[in-house]
Amino acid sequence: MKVFLSTPVLNDGDAIGNDILGMANALEAEGVEVRFFADQARVARHVEPLHTLPREFTQSDSILIHHQSLRCDAALDAIRSDPTRVIVKYHNVTPARFFVEAHPTLILATELGERQARQAVECGVTLWFDSDFNARELGKGAALSHYAVLPPFHHAESLVELPPDADSIAGLDDWCTTILCVGRVAPNKNLELAIETLAEVRQQLDPNARLVIAGEHMFPKYSQELSAWAERWGVADAVVVTGRVSTAQLKSLYRSADVLLVTSLHEGFCVPLVEAMALEVPIVAVAGSAIPETAGDAALYAETAPELAWAIRRCTELLNDREELLTIARRRYRDRYSPNILKQNFWQLLMEFEEKSSQNSRKKLNRKLVSDRHRILE
Repeated sequence: MKVFLSTPVLNDGDAIGNDILGMANALEAEGVEVRFFADQARVARHVEPLHTLPREFTQSDSILIHHQSLRCDAALDAIRSDPTRVIVKYHNVTPARFFVEAHPTLILATELGERQARQAVECGVTLWFDSDFNARELGKGAALSHYAVLPPFHHAESLVELPPDADSIAGLDDWCTTILCVGRVAPNKNLELAIETLAEVRQQLDPNARLVIAGEHMFPKYSQELSAWAERWGVADAVVVTGRVSTAQLKSLYRSADVLLVTSLHEGFCVPLVEAMALEVPIVAVAGSAIPETAGDAALYAETAPELAWAIRRCTELLNDREELLTIARRRYRDRYSPNILKQNFWQLLMEFEEKSSQNSRKKLNRKLVSDRHRILE
């Protein structure tokens, strides 16, 4: 077996990149040859240009696992050449309405990414999703009769094993309540609600509480609006945006946090939930998009800032509630998201696909033999 792994942007450290590299590691551990295709890459692997994918795929007997999120014309061309040898792993596409500030090219790439996913469905490819939520989202405009849910590979285990970068949390390792949000500073993260929640926590629980946002500024206008929002709520001096962080720095931020807060309006899976489970950080979240599916009963859910603040209080002051939540989280991580479980599920689905693909190949060969026989007889 040979496997091609493709995606428009392949970066070590982001959710899709970690999923692809996790698949590659699982395949290579069993002696499977893997080739990577991407337009942009920041990984310590050899990556081939995406425009070469259709030709290379057509001329090979490989399986293609394409990770779909943004526009990818080359992958669609490869899919159309032989959909029976293709798996599309759909990571969802953040709706363009959240990127009104973005460059038109990015908005077009997101819109076409979803459209091309629907076209791949029409071709009859095998579909894998990070979550049932993603399947429902794509299914709004495409009939999905058969698909599988495969949570993404992640680097939570690396976070557990890696020594923290203590220098990165200087000033955050005190007795003040620290609320952590993990992810880029973008509109779909709904960080306005996180700021309002901080204001409530400072009023109800700890006047010195802080909010740490571990992520990069992606949209200048949105970042400016957030700063103004923090000023309005009187918490500007208690909001810290770290920018891009290393894995060791992220580990330290989790270790210094009293709670992970997730206020997103749209998430296709939300890997930080899994990271928090692995690192035993209590989770408080808004029950929207894929968040309840990923976190299950390992999180406390609320909708408004006062309710979220009360949930944070349960995690920080009510020790029985906190320990019960962490026990559930440990069990959920072990049973659903641990590396061995992810590898087992991945290989099971891949073997099922290979068997189906082999059957299709035999049917094609039989049809060709029958056609050749008729042609000879004529």
